[in-house]
Amino acid sequence: MGIDLGQDGALGDVGDVPLGTSGAEVRARIEDAVRTLLDAGGRPIALGGDHSITYPIVRAVRWFHPRLSILHFDAHPDLYPEFQGDPYSHACPFARIMDEKLADQLVQVGIRTMNATQRTQAERHGVDVIDMRAWVTGRRPALEAPIYISIDLDAFDPAFAWGTASRAGSRCARSSRCSRGCPCRSSARTSWNSTRSRTRGAGGARGARGA
Repeated sequence: MGIDLGQDGALGDVGDVPLGTSGAEVRARIEDAVRTLLDAGGRPIALGGDHSITYPIVRAVRWFHPRLSILHFDAHPDLYPEFQGDPYSHACPFARIMDEKLADQLVQVGIRTMNATQRTQAERHGVDVIDMRAWVTGRRPALEAPIYISIDLDAFDPAFAWGTASRAGSRCARSSRCSRGCPCRSSARTSWNSTRSRTRGAGGARGARGA
């Protein structure tokens, strides 16, 4: 059974994660905040600055799940070994996740920009990439539970998500149907690439200790 997010008390805002001044400190604080929330029985929904936050979040989530699948909606695979000299860049989180074996399965949906380097990375890690050509022909993801869902706004058509850099994406309703159709037997954790690092807890007061 799922949670009716429209009910009073279904969501609890635990506030912004207090970030540090260095990348290592930021990642450590994000991981600690999410792990604390999970320890308290919460189900985190993280609203981030960019996709670099996904790596420390998944590190925390993996601690509670011996098996973990990731469903990633994005225009870009974010699989670079490093980007502009930074292995923890927003363009690299899923490379770090797969390098550290934090996920047993990674399915990426909506990819529209993928170069040779990232294609090689996807093949090396066994990533199931469903690009937009495959999507429009009817291909859909098959995942095993539990599932962590990560969404970058540029996966969506700019008609529905203004200000994104990549065009011709999926409609929000299609992505919603896709995520609802996952055979998830436990709660999905979601990382939404938005504007700032923030953690919300599904489950009301149980999430109050998260940050």
